[in-house]
Formats: sequence, C-alpha cells, structure tokens
Amino acid sequence: SKDLYFEQAAKKYLSESGLTEVYSMSILSSQLTDKTLMRDHDFEITNPLNEFDKTMRSGLLSGLLGYAAENSKKFDRFSLFDLSKVYLPSREEGIPSYEQRRLGILIYGEKQDEGLFILKKHIENFAAKFGLTIGFENSTGKEFVHPGRRADIVFNGEKIGKLFEVHPIVL
Repeated sequence: SKDLYFEQAAKKYLSESGLTEVYSMSILSSQLTDKTLMRDHDFEITNPLNEFDKTMRSGLLSGLLGYAAENSKKFDRFSLFDLSKVYLPSREEGIPSYEQRRLGILIYGEKQDEGLFILKKHIENFAAKFGLTIGFENSTGKEFVHPGRRADIVFNGEKIGKLFEVHPIVL
C-alpha cells in the first residue's frame, strides 16, 4: 500500500541520514510518564495486564527519552528516530481511541544549541526528500520543554509537529 511504501522509504532515508531507528512500546509504565512530565493526552487502559503498565502512549517522546537515558550511559553522542503509531482518545462515542503514525527524532550530546539546529536540518531534509514544504513558527511549550528553544513545524498553514529542546529538569 501507499502508506507502507512511504513508511519504508522514510525509515530507509532516516537511517541513511545517520539516525538509528528504535522501537518503543505502545504501553508505557506510569513511572516513565511521571518522570518525563508528559501526561497530557495519555490515557489509562481500562483492563491493564498489571498495575504498572497501564498507560497508552499518545506520543513518541517518552519512549525516545527512555532510550536516551540508557544510551547516555554508554555513548557521548547519538541520534535516534521512531516512526510508529501512537494512540489518541477518540471523539466518537463508543470508540475509546484511534491510531496515528508519527515521527520522533532525538539528538543527544551535541554542543549547547547545536543539537536543536541539527534536528531542524534533519526535519528540513526529510521534508525536501518527500516533496513537502514546511516552515517553523515560534511556539509556547509544556513544562518539559526548554523555554526559548522550541518551534512549531507548519505544513500548509497547519501545525503538524514541534521542534524543541527538552528541559534539563527532565534529564
């Protein structure tokens, strides 16, 4: 299908660009969501398998930060990406959630301020590779985002993503 082809082409391009692909779990531990301060859209499973893993991920950042925490023990610098589904609360009666494919990129260990620009370049190159015209706008952020080091990614006048540096309190 067209979606599968795009996903495979995107993963190949990102890997060839020097990023390492990671696969994070769809169900998050409550410890991870509490530590990362990202609880806005996550929702609890009605009948979880255990008392600790009961939150469906609504974004990729928690998983990427988990990988960053582990990799930072062994490596000074690395770049990761995750292109997979997230689960968002449905607005329709009787349907608890819906899936949406998202891309998350994490750059770790670069000199101050360089990581943000490296990330921006990866996003610009990705958009150009697939014929997308994107822009960036100043944005306000959540408590886990470093003040002044964030922007919205805009496509056809619509905000489709965020570019930001994680606040030091999270790391």
